Amino acid sequence: MNILVIMSDQHHPRFMSCAGGPFAETPNLDRIARAGARFESACCPSPLCGPSRMSFLSGLYPCRTGVYANGQALPSDIPTLAHALGAAGYETALVGRMHIVGPDHAHGFERVFPADVTASTLGGGLSPILDGLHAGGGVESLTLSGAGGNPYQLYDDLVTRRACEFIASSDRRRPFAMVVGFALPHNPYVCSEEDYDRWKDRVRLPVVAPDDPGATHPALRETFERLARATAEDARRSLAAYCGSISALDRRVGLILDALERAARPEPTLMVYTSDHGEMAGEHGLWHKSCFFEAAVGVPLLMSLPGEIPAGVVLRPGVNLTDLTATLLDLAGAEPLPEADGRSFRALWRGGTWEGTVFSELGTRWRRSLLARMVRRGSMKYVYYHDLPDLLFDLERDPEERRNLAEVPEYAVLRAELRALVLHDWDPQVISKGLDRWKRRNGVIDRWRRAAGPPDPHIFRPPEGSAWLRDVPGFAPERQLQEGAY
Repeated sequence: MNILVIMSDQHHPRFMSCAGGPFAETPNLDRIARAGARFESACCPSPLCGPSRMSFLSGLYPCRTGVYANGQALPSDIPTLAHALGAAGYETALVGRMHIVGPDHAHGFERVFPADVTASTLGGGLSPILDGLHAGGGVESLTLSGAGGNPYQLYDDLVTRRACEFIASSDRRRPFAMVVGFALPHNPYVCSEEDYDRWKDRVRLPVVAPDDPGATHPALRETFERLARATAEDARRSLAAYCGSISALDRRVGLILDALERAARPEPTLMVYTSDHGEMAGEHGLWHKSCFFEAAVGVPLLMSLPGEIPAGVVLRPGVNLTDLTATLLDLAGAEPLPEADGRSFRALWRGGTWEGTVFSELGTRWRRSLLARMVRRGSMKYVYYHDLPDLLFDLERDPEERRNLAEVPEYAVLRAELRALVLHDWDPQVISKGLDRWKRRNGVIDRWRRAAGPPDPHIFRPPEGSAWLRDVPGFAPERQLQEGAY
């Protein structure tokens, strides 16, 4: 059995035609869904790129990896999915984005190419191609959206080509396990003119009530107000460009699937499509990620494997990307990762039982301190914010998460039970001290990085003469993104 995992960046879980999303046409992702299973309630270990990806690699939640920020490194003595698959005889390859930080850029992968769009040097930083592109979470990502040339397109084209080349040239004496990492549909919300024109007159912005939790909760209100400075036209244009980026992503997935068919390897291939986290896309008046609404914490998850996973099934119990890691190893016959938080959900399509309780975590020290953890059990979702009010939603009765039940008396017992579950093995005081310690250490390393300018062999730079700048009014390539905002 070969393994092909395609992981995009910031894909709203319902923005696929196979998921019934109104703003998506994804015929190639649908190919995977028709051949196998779509997981309706998959979620990420953290609604932030780096922490989520390091949890996927290790099978551990952020509180176990110690990675809560995009500039933090996964310790090299933590074994990963790639280590376990390599030990089981697989030819492992990482092609494209994984947001790996630190000197160990392989973490067990035998082959790694090409470079990433974020820095691998300790201290953080972004690729020069992102200077002024507003790939972060500011309102400028909305006001400067539209049709044009996004350098992520150039990067993802290169990733696609390298992935197809690997499939054609891989060692046929061994099965392969390739993880393909795309940068899109992550903002900036800019796509080709052709893709933009496809969506510009079709998208509709979500309606946000004045008492929406996204507008009123203390952890979210500041972000809501900052993004509200964008006009409705800015938001509509951004949504159209986001949908256009998904269209482009889907075409690249199709090219990889076609390359796999051309290779005509005799053994079956396990195909997986997912993302590191979702995208708010205007729901609750919010954009980007870093919150626990389903649009941000949910991820698309499609899996197919002939002879093992039934075709065309929809599986509704909750699963996590850490569980995906355990499931990949189970299907490969590889050794489970020691002390992993994730569990194989193979029983889901085999008619067995599955207790679908999933967690997700956030810990930030940038604009303000924020520690939070979510648990989702059945239809109930509880979000604990340290020193802030909590949230409780019934996703079956309130799928749009408009009514916070945390203070409703008849839910008091359930709220206390879920709160105890969140805090059972997650201590906000310990995590807070760890983040403070990292911030002090990282401050020195970041000042060294700025002063010394160490070379970064793993950061993507466009080829000489590449025409990647966007033709968008107001674009200012001389502007620098704030560190830690992405």
